[in-house]
Amino acid sequence: MTGPQSSPWLVEIASAPRAGRDEVFYAVPHAGAGAAAVRDLSRRIGRHATAVAVRLPAREARLYEEPLRDVHLIAEQAADALVRHAAGRPITVYGHCSGAVVAFEIVRRLADTDVRTLFVSAHEPPDRIPRDGVWRWPLGPFIRRVAADGYVPDFILEDDELLELLVPALRADYEAIETYRSEGGARIGAAVVGFLGTADTTVVEPDFRGWSGFTTGGLELHRLPGGHNLLLDHTDDVADAIISRSGWD
Repeated sequence: MTGPQSSPWLVEIASAPRAGRDEVFYAVPHAGAGAAAVRDLSRRIGRHATAVAVRLPAREARLYEEPLRDVHLIAEQAADALVRHAAGRPITVYGHCSGAVVAFEIVRRLADTDVRTLFVSAHEPPDRIPRDGVWRWPLGPFIRRVAADGYVPDFILEDDELLELLVPALRADYEAIETYRSEGGARIGAAVVGFLGTADTTVVEPDFRGWSGFTTGGLELHRLPGGHNLLLDHTDDVADAIISRSGWD
């Protein structure tokens, strides 16, 4: 992305707005991931709206930047980039897994903008996050937990050099999420639309429904076939639901 509104925080994936419509879809990936993790989804969305990935420090083109370990700091910087990029256009935000919490805090900081919907998948709401101190674990147990959580594909787990590059961002993201506390009474006005896999063993539906306490716009829950990694395994289903709910079909 180039021009006066460019930012290292944002990677524009696709842009094909229809006549009379100019909306922006921002996708926040899961722990340790960059724009590549949401590229396929964003390309689908990009047939209907401008689709942009949020890229945190310490990954991809920002690999050698210091990772951030505070959700509020991440959200403040990302929200500022979103406001500048959107330039008054209606906004939709999506976050997968730990990215759902970051997406929520971003939207909370966009109260004066036209945020249509917050989409979240495969993660508990802010008050039900497990706090196991995973980021402090020795490397072996830490990687096994990351793999169990579905954050790292097998081909990376089998490449020690590549894995070594990703560990700092993964540890930072786990620390950010596990030490995060939402401000008392924090809610957003936008509706929250959630996706939860029917075979997801990391998040249970009663906990997921707790997102209703963080919005005055209501919660919609979509159960999709599959496990935790809906973004990878059921990209089309997630994209179709977002497109339909947003009125882009």
